[in-house]
Amino acid sequence: MEEIDIFSGNETAARKICESLNEIDKALAQAKVDDGEVITPESLAQFFHEAYERLAPDFGYKTREASAKPWADVPEQNKQLMVAVCREVLAKFIL
Repeated sequence: MEEIDIFSGNETAARKICESLNEIDKALAQAKVDDGEVITPESLAQFFHEAYERLAPDFGYKTREASAKPWADVPEQNKQLMVAVCREVLAKFIL
């Protein structure tokens, strides 16, 4: 069977399909876990922070006072860094 290049000469259509696939990839990054909770970069960052703070003493580690707080009280710059890291983790391992 002869292979047909349906996008030959139509880069706009190919670009739109790639953009759609990128949107699908973004949706996949919000994968659902067993209980139906959606995993977003923000929810993963919060979970990581809370687990890290809870487990640190078990490993003989004292976290910094500036970030040893409930997620709602963590300085915004720290939150944004953790969210950015989690976004990259999800992009690499979920997509």
